[in-house]
This record gives sequence, C-alpha cells and structure tokens, in this order.
Amino acid sequence: MRFTVQTELFKDESLESYLLRLAVDNTYIDYSEFADVIGRWLVDHDHELEGAFPCSLDLVNLYHAKDSSIFRVRALKLFETLTSFKPSTLLSQSLLRTNYKFAQYTALKFGSSLIPRVMLRENKAPIPICPQCIKESAYIRQCWHLKPYTFCHKHNLRLLNECPKCGDEINYIRYEVIEKCICGADLSKMAAVHGDIKYQKCIKNLFNEIEGDKSSEIGKLLWFSKYKNIELDDTELLNEFYDYFEFWPATYLSELEQFELGGINKQIRPFNQTPVNDIWKEQIALSKLASPFKQNNEVLKVLSEYFVDLVYRYPKSETLNPADTLLTKLEASILLRTPLEQVNRLLNENYLHRAIKPKKHEIIEPFKPLLYLRQVIELMEVRGINQAYSNLYTTTW
Repeated sequence: MRFTVQTELFKDESLESYLLRLAVDNTYIDYSEFADVIGRWLVDHDHELEGAFPCSLDLVNLYHAKDSSIFRVRALKLFETLTSFKPSTLLSQSLLRTNYKFAQYTALKFGSSLIPRVMLRENKAPIPICPQCIKESAYIRQCWHLKPYTFCHKHNLRLLNECPKCGDEINYIRYEVIEKCICGADLSKMAAVHGDIKYQKCIKNLFNEIEGDKSSEIGKLLWFSKYKNIELDDTELLNEFYDYFEFWPATYLSELEQFELGGINKQIRPFNQTPVNDIWKEQIALSKLASPFKQNNEVLKVLSEYFVDLVYRYPKSETLNPADTLLTKLEASILLRTPLEQVNRLLNENYLHRAIKPKKHEIIEPFKPLLYLRQVIELMEVRGINQAYSNLYTTTW
C-alpha cells in the first residue's frame, strides 16, 4: 500500500491538518474512513497496533496518548513508510508529552520549544485562521492552536474565530474542512481586522513558526497572564505584555517595591512572624510559571536579585525589618533552585534555622512559613545566584 498522492508537509503545520489534507488528496470520504483503512493496514503489519491509530481527528496528536503512547509512536513510524518522508518526520511534527512543567502546568514539546498545555485551544473550541495565510497555502498552522495567538504575525491580521457570512465557529477538526466554512463560504476571501504594530512584533517574537527555543518567552507570557489575571485568549494580553516587557525589569522591580512599602505601612505583626506572601503576594510561587528550567528563569532571576538587594538594604539588627520575614520550605527550594529534599538536609545540618521550634515528632508541612528570608538569601548568595551548579548544597553522605 502506498498513497497515490504524496501531500506536502509544511514545517509549521499541525499534525491534524496534514493527515486531513492527506485523506482529502487521496479521495477518502472523511478522516474516519481514512483512519479505518490505515488502522487495518497497521494491524496487518503489526498485530499489537490494533486501535493505536485513532479514528477521531481530535485524538490523533501524540500528546493525547497516555498508556498507549508507545504503540502510538510505533504506529506513526510504520505509517510513515507509506509516505515519502524521512523516518520520524511526523513524530517531530507532533505535540509530545514531556516530564517538564511550567509550575503546575504540564509542558508539551513542539519543534525546539516547550509549550504549556494550558495554552492549547481545546479541540471543541474554535481553531481560528488567518484568511491571508489560507489564501497563500491552505493548511493549518500549529500556532493557531495556541490561545494567545490571536493575530497573524506574518500579516498582522486578527484571526477569524467565526465565519463572517453565517456566524458559525471555525474549527477544521470538528468539521474536517480547512479552506471553507460548512456554509460553503471561502475563508480565504474573508476580510480581517488589522492589528497594532505592537501585536505583530510581540507575536513574531513569541511564535515565529516556533523556530528555535521559545520556551522562556512563552513561559513569561504564561507568568504575565496569571500575574495580571488576564485570560490567555484575551486580545489585550499581548498588548499589555508588550508594554510591560518593553521596560523590563524596571516595571516588575517597581511593583515589588510597592509591595514592600505596602507591607511596611500595613504591618500588623512582627516581621519575624510575617510570611513573605503577606507582603509580596505569591511572587515566588508565580515565578515558576516563567520557565520549566530553574536556571533559565528570567522572572525568578529578577526576583532573586531584588531579595538580595532587600537583605542589603535591611541588615540584621535588633529592630526587626522586612528581611526577617518567613518563607516556606517550598519557597526556599524555588529561590535556592534546589529540590525540597535538599532544603530538608540544609535544615537537618543547620545551614538553615527554623523560625519556629517544632514539637516533638511534629512534621512541618512544606507550605508552612518556617525559614527566615534573610538566611535563605544569604545561602543563595554563597553559591551564586542563577548558577547551573548551585542546585546542590549538601550531599547525601
């Protein structure tokens, strides 16, 4: 078996788009008929692959696979023998599951970049398109699946979520049509709104065909969205993100200083009994959103440098000050770029001291304020801020 028509694959195309076009080019009625034929062919060549090639277009991408992911990869590689591609071409075109996370959000891999799964548009939601891109080449760009991608970086046009003619949502996965709406309207001929030049600059920097590793830039966008409480698909997100980072890190440092002043003015208990979050509003935990890598996190770097300066401005004295506030073990592990187990060892070996003496046999939870900010920052400085080798402070022997 071999396809009569070998459909061209574009480097920024979604896997779903390519398979749909391949099915259409080879005159299958719909994707399910195509998948059924492919599924039977795969079983004939490898009996363990029964059910490994999904019959539903919305499940075909590899990140949907869980326990069956090994068989899905094997099926995709065997499927490639029916095409003219080099081995693993379609694998590299897929969204892949990873063990990395942007804080609590799972990271997927596409090309050289890691993308928070929370940024993906759900398949039941509209998958918007740029009419000018469709006119130039009728395929779906992978970046159109991302919630923050609301304007085309190439043409600076706002993506269409709905058909201007009938008002129905645009979703090629649901309707299995790329160039036209289900009402028959030609999407490549639809007018779209031009965006501000800032949109184009911002989106091009973030999602330029996802060339190179954009993980940190995409992570900063996720951080900014959660920090400022702006929805990922809000069209104003990129505008405000651009303005904020145009003067980075001055904008963030100014806000941290405002938190500091507010904490001093509204102090209701001694600083050595005050959690850091009472003043700086979860900034340490939020910083994990900016990158899946501790040593390559620009937000955490700026936050760490701010705390270093804070300890310098408020030296140890008989009068308590903001540098005497309390961190949880989890927050200390973030600032020290080290696992929680290392923080426990630092406590056990008296590199760090508890602000609260535990009761006999008491287990102190990782999220309970316990450690002095001053001591953690001073220990961090000893090892060097943001150094790749600074994540191990004590050994296990």
